[in-house]
Amino acid sequence: MNTISLTAVNNSHNFWTRHGFVAIDDPALQKKLNTYDLAARFLLKNIAAS
Repeated sequence: MNTISLTAVNNSHNFWTRHGFVAIDDPALQKKLNTYDLAARFLLKNIAAS
């Protein structure tokens, strides 16, 4: 499985979910995400192999 990931900040996670990204809730990442802002989310998208 091929994936791409990003950190959505400034309440942009809805934009990215409309483009196929899925929020990953990983408690181990939450402290680091909060250093961006409290709305930061880690997102993944599966991509087809070329």
